[in-house]
Amino acid sequence: MLVVGVLGTASHRYTTTVIAENGGVFREGMTGAPHYLNPLLSAFNQTDQDLTPLIFDGLVKVDVRGVYHPDLAKKWWIDTTGMTYTVALRPDVRWHDGQLFTADDVLYTIQVMQSPNFPGLPSLHDFWSNVRVKKITDYVVQFRLAEPLSSFLDALTIGILPAHLWKNIPVDVLDKSDLNLNPVGTGPFKFQALYRDHLALVPNPFQHGGQPYLQSVDFYFYPNPFAMLNAYQKGNLDGMSDIPPDLLPEAKQLDDLQLFFGARPAYVAILLNLQNADVPYLQDVRVRRALLMAIDRQKLIDKVLNGAGVIAETPFLPDSWAYTNDIHHYTYDPGAAKQLLTAAGWQRQGDSFRSKAGKPLTLTLYCDDRSVHIALGQAIVQAWRAIGVDAQLKTASFADIVNDQLRPHKFQAALVRWDLHGDPDPYPLWHSTQMEHGQNYGGWQNRHADEAMEQGRRAITMTDRITAYHAFQQIFADQVPALLLYASMFTCGVRDNIHGVRMGSVTRPADCFRYFSAWYIAEKRVPVYPAADQP
Repeated sequence: MLVVGVLGTASHRYTTTVIAENGGVFREGMTGAPHYLNPLLSAFNQTDQDLTPLIFDGLVKVDVRGVYHPDLAKKWWIDTTGMTYTVALRPDVRWHDGQLFTADDVLYTIQVMQSPNFPGLPSLHDFWSNVRVKKITDYVVQFRLAEPLSSFLDALTIGILPAHLWKNIPVDVLDKSDLNLNPVGTGPFKFQALYRDHLALVPNPFQHGGQPYLQSVDFYFYPNPFAMLNAYQKGNLDGMSDIPPDLLPEAKQLDDLQLFFGARPAYVAILLNLQNADVPYLQDVRVRRALLMAIDRQKLIDKVLNGAGVIAETPFLPDSWAYTNDIHHYTYDPGAAKQLLTAAGWQRQGDSFRSKAGKPLTLTLYCDDRSVHIALGQAIVQAWRAIGVDAQLKTASFADIVNDQLRPHKFQAALVRWDLHGDPDPYPLWHSTQMEHGQNYGGWQNRHADEAMEQGRRAITMTDRITAYHAFQQIFADQVPALLLYASMFTCGVRDNIHGVRMGSVTRPADCFRYFSAWYIAEKRVPVYPAADQP
């Protein structure tokens, strides 16, 4: 009786509650497989682009609005000419192997890209070849540009490599090194192992703020999104990255799946080849406007993308500091589109396609072989045919479209997705000097647009940049050099037995893990004692 009395009294002195417990592995599904877990080589493969930000840091990072924040850099100064950037580095950073991060790592990384033997993107080499980099101290680096470039901070978002591990590897065989699949970085996650079907990462042991509850993240690789979703349904995954729009209806039916949406820094557009002699009528702005007004963009978003998009009005993302809504907006109006074509001299007899001076109004649209893009392409071609354009759809791999159509400027029209992560500078895509060696594949030439882009690049103050880019957007909207369709949305999912999940601004798969330290699976019950003055 005495024992029972003691236990009974004690039971009234506290209650219990459930709290997070350390332990557990989060299993994430993704399509594709890694080839180069190296920020200097990751541009060749989407899976590499998704994974490297988890392992590597850049000097600066950028948010969804295009505003830059310190990362490996502590702060920076820009001189009055806009050509010298001095960057102070954080002195408290260690590589995943315990070595200190210093200015030597920054110099090594830049010098690799400057090398004529650099095996990465030629555009990276071309850009950094015009920048002089100098070590001031172990924790201060200076960059000297050949001319003012207000978007230079964007170049400093690229991940930094550890010089002590890479410096003895010749640059021309950089892409052959085992370090590409056994990486060492300074990012939030440390490489643990790469298996046939998955990659294991563990939290960075040197990061500030304490360790996460979960002990690791395993990324499982699948050949396509359907296989990834099937694995989730079988209970083999806890989350899925980058769920494509055509799988959203099925994903929304899963009762145990939490979905998170964000504005992807990308838009989908139809490039028009304004320099192709086979389609000279594309140089007529009335024809270009008619092609745009014939497309019901909101219907495409609702039906093909299952709502995962927002109509694009300018080549700047809606969340960007450079965006303006003060432009001409084109609404879906097939009647007005027909009138524009008629006014441009393209006549239609009955239900036949339009012609002018005996020549038919024809247009071939290329799109890559992703199911979503094929569905978009089919709907767009039907919309054009409805206003009298003899439109045809051709599909190919994205690589083939770039290499065989866009770069040699052979295409007539092409459905593409432009990724715009970072600074909104439109110069590489739309300036007339970028027709041959840049990405102005449509060959748009407009002196006023060129001047606005140049002013935006040279501007020292943000106010001047905004003014220049607003002017550029107004010119773009008036001239319609390409048909902007929509700004993309990003979707990722997490099973509801993962607690403490929040995302914030999600613009890429790596962003899903920004608040990973608060996630947990395991729980434990602990006593909660009343305050001393409570009975």
